[in-house]
Amino acid sequence: MAWLRRALLVFLVLVPLSGALARDSLVERVDSPYNSIIVRKIGSSVYLDFVVGRCEFVESIRDLDDPTKLPVSYTRSVTAALAYPNKLDSILEIGVGGGSTLSYLQHHLPKTRLTGVEIDPSVVAMAIKHFGLKPDERMKIEVADGRKYLAEHSALHDIIIVDAYRGTWVPETLTSVEFFGLVKARLSPNGVVGQNVGPTTLFYDSLAATLKEVFGNVEAYSTGAAPGAPANVVLIAYSGKARARGELAQRAAVLQKQYGFRHALPALVAGGHAAGFKADAPAFRDDRNSANTLLMIDRANSKNTPRQRREDCE
Repeated sequence: MAWLRRALLVFLVLVPLSGALARDSLVERVDSPYNSIIVRKIGSSVYLDFVVGRCEFVESIRDLDDPTKLPVSYTRSVTAALAYPNKLDSILEIGVGGGSTLSYLQHHLPKTRLTGVEIDPSVVAMAIKHFGLKPDERMKIEVADGRKYLAEHSALHDIIIVDAYRGTWVPETLTSVEFFGLVKARLSPNGVVGQNVGPTTLFYDSLAATLKEVFGNVEAYSTGAAPGAPANVVLIAYSGKARARGELAQRAAVLQKQYGFRHALPALVAGGHAAGFKADAPAFRDDRNSANTLLMIDRANSKNTPRQRREDCE
């Protein structure tokens, strides 16, 4: 089973527990109010996993021998969003995990303000302890629900990244038209949102339809996968006039020369295209009265939410 685990680590994966793997690589385990968290070390790589029943889901990877590398393919693809805004003053990420994307941006963008919003304080603690996450005067980590945070803070950001996975599940409150309307209200002019879409977790067509309804423009970046495995897709959405591919390529080249990104931005941007999805796919919407939004969010974040489990993990 270890070979299967290694083969699928390029994206959010479902992995049955292996006895030898569990014994030989375990660094630390923490049970928080939100997640059962395992940190493993295999070779030079450290893994942040969430456990659901008998299964593990890889949430983040750090290569200790190459700490500026983004080992998980979708985290590289989401940096294509850097080419879209006309400035990079502020970037916010909902769902910190091991903090690999934030650490990458912190390393390469010395003047950009960074904010990470993570609901689970134990995840933040593990990211700092084992994954090199280093909050400082430029990078703030806020322990909060992402939707509540946006509702309570009116600051504008040039990029908002949404990557709030919890094992088998993403809270519905972070997928709806109403949520992305709030995201849109917190974007600066020409700002964009980047959404990681796991093929085994989110309904791609409905999420793309949701982003299309709110923003008007949706572009897709396939991230690659192990042989025989479905690939994550990064969706980048924004309002206003559609960006020409040539314009994005030129902007990516300028930024690459300026910042020297470890993963070449022009090559990442070249993989983008208009997102295709089923025309009749329904957009996601809040299914409760708006007066109960706070209650709805609290229920969605419960560790015992039935939709956080899957039959093959029981």
